Amino acid sequence: MRLHDLIREDTGNYSALMTVLSYLRSRAEKIGQGQKIKTLTLINMVKNAGDSAFNYGSLVNANKKNPAIKNLIKSFNQDEVILTGNSDSSVDLEKINAPTDTVGKMAKQALSKRM
Repeated sequence: MRLHDLIREDTGNYSALMTVLSYLRSRAEKIGQGQKIKTLTLINMVKNAGDSAFNYGSLVNANKKNPAIKNLIKSFNQDEVILTGNSDSSVDLEKINAPTDTVGKMAKQALSKRM
């Protein structure tokens, strides 16, 4: 076990996870539904947010020790994480088109009209 892991277990410092979950929760609220995301995708997002030692065990510990994180996560397993939302229906955010796709399509249409 690394020193970083020991410090995290003692203090419950999961700021990168909290940041990512808050972002995903606000994104889910924009579309008005709960959200599910692949566990591996969530782990990679947390690693990219600054917690390079984050893994599935860290997610389990965070859910047990931090009530704020427990309130954001409805359920999870090794395959997917379901976040709490305003409704019981859920949507996979990985399948939703990003706004940049829409802007790109609009730009292509405008360019084709000019030519």
